[in-house]
Amino acid sequence: MEAVWSRCTPGYAALEKEIKSGKLGDILFVEATLGVSIASVDRLRKKELGGSTLLDIGVYVLQFAQFVFKEEPIKVVSSGELNEDGVDVAVSMILEYSGGRRAVLTANSRLELDNRAVVYGTRGRVTV
Repeated sequence: MEAVWSRCTPGYAALEKEIKSGKLGDILFVEATLGVSIASVDRLRKKELGGSTLLDIGVYVLQFAQFVFKEEPIKVVSSGELNEDGVDVAVSMILEYSGGRRAVLTANSRLELDNRAVVYGTRGRVTV
């Protein structure tokens, strides 16, 4: 639950209500980024400590897409960058879901990103 605590916030409740209301139409695309300059923190950078940007902050963008689409992706394409210890410091992912729906997700421990998520539907969008 550590990385999924955000699902208990009023913002997620409001997002769920907006999606279920149908005001956004069919949800076809999710875009989420999380970037914080913390690549020098030992728990992220060292393999022997289980370091990984994806496992530390990437789970927030992954769980967001799962929250919106409510199913497992049918295809995942990913690319990233490793540090000198072979630990990921940046990752970008494209997750494909049934019905041609997609999520484009980025987690980066070297850069401050805009740290937002956008849910796109056929009738509108919501930014979190």
